[in-house]
Amino acid sequence: MKKTFIVACVTLLFLSGCGKKDTTVTKLEAIKSKGEIVLVTSPDYAPYEFIDATKTGQDQYVGADIELAKFIANEIGVDLVIKAMSFGDIASAVSLGKFDMGIAGFTFNEERAEQVDFSNTYDTTESTCQGFLVTKEKEATLNTIDDLKTAKVAVQNGSLPQTYVETELPEATMQLVNTLDDAVLQLNVGKVDAIAASCASGEGFTLNNKNLVVSKVKFATIDDNGTKVILEKGQEDLMDEVNKAIAKAVELDLYKQWLADATSIAEQLGAID
Repeated sequence: MKKTFIVACVTLLFLSGCGKKDTTVTKLEAIKSKGEIVLVTSPDYAPYEFIDATKTGQDQYVGADIELAKFIANEIGVDLVIKAMSFGDIASAVSLGKFDMGIAGFTFNEERAEQVDFSNTYDTTESTCQGFLVTKEKEATLNTIDDLKTAKVAVQNGSLPQTYVETELPEATMQLVNTLDDAVLQLNVGKVDAIAASCASGEGFTLNNKNLVVSKVKFATIDDNGTKVILEKGQEDLMDEVNKAIAKAVELDLYKQWLADATSIAEQLGAID
């Protein structure tokens, strides 16, 4: 009798197990279910992603990368929710699934590729021109790469320029910052001699800081892989949708227009300040 009871229990457990369905939900399915995709970015990088202080809430986030994120969300058929954090923390947060995608001028590197997956390239204008932001006062004395060999250089933690400084200026004193706004503050008060940044981003900061200029000195290294969206590893369905949206944007040459519009906004904000 006891043996019969045990057999019956085992049979019942087996049958109930067989009746269960795989309830695993992919990231894309979850996004579509809740009707929104969450972007994380570092809005201190005009004209790519920055804050329009004349606006509030989600509307305050503007820039070419923000427009790309809106386009991706629209192509998937959901709303876009934007969250802000320091650039150096974004890849880790995305890898842990805290956000659906990260867009902040990311370029491919092996170390970051261990954390996240990269989309196809959506722009190459930023990664192919990397240089320095300096004060007009020091521009004449910092006009070759040799002049910067022992300089104090501020650079955003985890960024492409950081790699270039480590490679081409190994003797320089590198000051890592969370945001380029912090770097500009340090440059303006004389704590650093230069800021390593993309040419376009540097030009963006000169709009609000008339005492600064993009130096003619450029890094010799050129990364022509371009900028990409980052996603949590293994989210193939979502990556397919992101890449489809990128392909459409590239085909229509939309990013070029978004960048021009964002540059105009940055210029207007500079006029306000």
